[in-house]
Amino acid sequence: MNNPTNIANVISQLKVIVAECDAKLKQKWPESGISSGIAHSRESDNVSDCLALADQRMYENKKAKQC
Repeated sequence: MNNPTNIANVISQLKVIVAECDAKLKQKWPESGISSGIAHSRESDNVSDCLALADQRMYENKKAKQC
């Protein structure tokens, strides 16, 4: 599961699932939303850096939705 193709597929599937959840949430609460950020351990040297990268991506996602 750790090859780049599988990782890309999992990320793609996660994005679809999060988007579906976001759409369902907005049906009941239109002003709400879900923002996510995904990072893989291969992108950083340690857990803390990986979490920081995912957090950064989540905030980028959130900001993009506000525009």
